Amino acid sequence: MRVLLDAPALLGVLFASFPIGPHARAAIVAPANAVFVSPVSAYEIEWKRANGKLRMPSIPDWETALITRGYLVAGLTITHFVEAATLPRHHRDPWDRLLVAQAKADGFVIASPDAMLPAYGVATLW
Repeated sequence: MRVLLDAPALLGVLFASFPIGPHARAAIVAPANAVFVSPVSAYEIEWKRANGKLRMPSIPDWETALITRGYLVAGLTITHFVEAATLPRHHRDPWDRLLVAQAKADGFVIASPDAMLPAYGVATLW
């Protein structure tokens, strides 16, 4: 399985103080699965941290933090952005819309607690 981490799942694997669902955690640690992080999730976390909406330490080197855990970076293309812009308006969060576009185009299951994401026809787990 190809698992794409939403920001809450990414926080859950980086910091023990953030909760993560048992199904998401099991999928993330399963050796047969490939775990991906979108630059969108790192941006969302850093944006919220910088704007006082999220209290956590800064991560000075995201690439190293991800690679040392065995995670892969999911690339973004113009196709992903166009898909995100043209999705139905089930969800207004631009970060989640981009993750949905990546999941649809690249065959990811999204590790996320967001109950709105399946409305887009993508698989989620938490």
